[in-house]
Amino acid sequence: MGCCGQQTFGAALPALAPGTAATFAIAELDGSATKKVRLIRIAISGTALTAIEIDNLRLTKLSSISTGGVATIGVATPFDSAFNAPTAVFRGFTTAPTGGGVVIGAIATTKFTTDVITTLMPPPGPGIVWDFSTLPDSSKPTLHTAAEALALDFNGGTPAHADTLDVYAWWSEQPLNS
Repeated sequence: MGCCGQQTFGAALPALAPGTAATFAIAELDGSATKKVRLIRIAISGTALTAIEIDNLRLTKLSSISTGGVATIGVATPFDSAFNAPTAVFRGFTTAPTGGGVVIGAIATTKFTTDVITTLMPPPGPGIVWDFSTLPDSSKPTLHTAAEALALDFNGGTPAHADTLDVYAWWSEQPLNS
């Protein structure tokens, strides 16, 4: 992936502990001041420590990035070593943001189940994958400024069972004028 001025990157947040606060971004792809950022794929899976949990997971577009809280930043890795350094940032929150993160609307939503880590069930598998790779570029979720973001959240729900999540995102970057 890297046609037509687009450079493609991925970042992962393994073993993300999102805390137990309601209504906040779990993971967020923040836009760029110098590039157009298009989401190609975002995925999440996880386990809970004490009880099976079913949450309402949604992918939202934000008019402002989340502020405050405590975030860990995923290492953005170019899919091709010849690519320039990425300008977008993928981060996951371990303590709820305290501001920003103004939701424009939900792009996708589904039920998300985390199984108890100590059960004899098989691993949770691929989890939830939202894949926009087959859409034309003009239809992919797109960020045009550093103020915008795309975020995963539990739609106001509170994760109550010490979830441990694995989250990753793939995105492309290209000049703003393209």
